[in-house]
This record gives sequence, structure tokens and C-alpha cells, in this order.
Amino acid sequence: KHEKGMLFRLDYETSGILIFFKNEDHYVHYRNNYANFAILKNYLCIVEGHFQNPGHFEYHFTPQGKKGHKMLATDCKNQANPKGQKGMMDIQFLEFNSENNSTLLSIKLKTGLRHQIRSQLQALGHPIIGDPLYEGRPFERLLLHHRKIILQKNGSEQIEFTDDSFEKKYLPLFHFDQGITSLT
Repeated sequence: KHEKGMLFRLDYETSGILIFFKNEDHYVHYRNNYANFAILKNYLCIVEGHFQNPGHFEYHFTPQGKKGHKMLATDCKNQANPKGQKGMMDIQFLEFNSENNSTLLSIKLKTGLRHQIRSQLQALGHPIIGDPLYEGRPFERLLLHHRKIILQKNGSEQIEFTDDSFEKKYLPLFHFDQGITSLT
């Protein structure tokens, strides 16, 4: 259950945009219809290795470990009888840095399951840097950031929220300077 007024959650270690409603009626309306009015949920992350296969990915997610604290992501194409919830996301390659063997990615989340991005990228062989739970190499924090969300308000009116703090602090640290210009 969500905290009072919080439209959605982020994993504890993930930085970025959160939206709260002060008005209970608005909160209930938008929370119950979230899938219909959240047009875009965009994340930035820095992963290990040279990620070379951008595109659309569909996986099934099942809880693993003590109290289901970790999610197992299994490619939908490799399952005859899928178990768990289906999660979808689009991955856009932005930039690779050979000096530190890392790739900057933009993720458009189509669903919003617990640990979806983290477990899916690990399953693809490119864990997020700073994510020990999903075998990412050590860093001071998880390099996953909720950068932008676009919401459909009424009719054709849209509200856009963007947080560029991650790219200002961490992209120079990892020597990424070109990839961010291709973000939409």
C-alpha cells in the first residue's frame, strides 16, 4: 500500500521524481487510473559492459530469496508456461565508455514492477553499477535515476516533470558527454 498521497514508489536506492497529491480525491482518481494517464516513465542508468542490443523487452518476474526480496527475471520468449508478472520496457543505447567498461542507457518503462529494471538488466548480462543485490560492481550508490515522467491531465493537456540532477553529477564522473544529447 502506498504512503498517503504518493502516486507511485521507487526502489529505495533509486533517485529521481516522486509525485504526491495533497487532495485525497485527486490521489484516489489518479492512483486508480495510473496506467492510463502515465504516458512516459523514463529512467537513466549506467550498466556494466558494452550494451549493444537496444529495443523492446518482455520478461516475467517472480520473487526469490528470503521473503521475496529479490526478483528473478525470465525472458518471455524462453518460457512455455510463464510464471509471475509480465513486465515490459524499451531500452535505448546512449553511450559506451571503454575506459571504465560502462554503458549509459535510457529506459522507457511500460510497466512498473518491483526491481523490474534492475533484475531485467541483470538477466540481460548488464547489471546496474552500484547494485550489489543484482551483481552490479560496487559504487557509492545505485546508478539508476527516474529522470522524466509525462502525465495526461485532462483531454490533451500534459504535465511533464524532469529531474536532471543525475546527469549533472554522474555522467561527467563516468566520462559520458555525448549520449544525453540524444534523449527525447
